Amino acid sequence: MRTCAPRAIRCRRIRSGLIYPSKKLPTFYGTWDPIRNHGHLNLGLSADTSQFACESFRWFWKRIGRHHYPDPTRVLWLCDAGGSNHCRHTIFKQDLQELANELGIDIRVAHYPTYCSKYNPIERRFFSQVTRACEGVMFDCLVAEVVFF
Repeated sequence: MRTCAPRAIRCRRIRSGLIYPSKKLPTFYGTWDPIRNHGHLNLGLSADTSQFACESFRWFWKRIGRHHYPDPTRVLWLCDAGGSNHCRHTIFKQDLQELANELGIDIRVAHYPTYCSKYNPIERRFFSQVTRACEGVMFDCLVAEVVFF
């Protein structure tokens, strides 16, 4: 990902009586491919749940990942020890197993110890670049797509 300012911002407002006035804080889940040095960030208004984490990866895999890796046998997730993907949450393991069954690949998970997420490569290689690229950008609409060139 390049660290340039966004060139085009396309916003589309959604005026739903259930979602728009609730003023929930956005939740994000990132996927980073170290082989291609490419990242994907999924923003949503749901809570940081294991379903959101699995849905984010499902979206990434079906639209991006499977085209670059047509015959995978397994995928490794590097997760921190907080939020939706905690190592002791059985709901995360259940949602992850359902995702693995649906996609037909083995998903292995490696958890970093508590307070050690700074050693996760996605923190240094992807989230820091997203932070730099989005500095000074006002996201005032519910759905925003930022295109980087």
